[in-house]
Amino acid sequence: TGDQALAIIDFPIVPGEDPAAPRRLVAVSAIDGTPVTAGAGVVGLLDQWLRAQQPPYRPAGTEPARHAGRDVLLIRYDALGSTGLLPP
Repeated sequence: TGDQALAIIDFPIVPGEDPAAPRRLVAVSAIDGTPVTAGAGVVGLLDQWLRAQQPPYRPAGTEPARHAGRDVLLIRYDALGSTGLLPP
């Protein structure tokens, strides 16, 4: 429904990108207080919700990973081109 609380532990830098550029990765460590672990039902629900978003809000992908010593769900967005959201 979009009413979940996400614990975001980092916005990792994509290797090779300018550290001053907008971040394209989000590391989520918990959803509604439930730690992100492989196979957790809340992870599947968040993944479904994200995939249902319309461009440009739909992420390029999601994947379980280890980050900063924790299990996380990495949400990845493509590099921004013209999104059409702002006038030229």
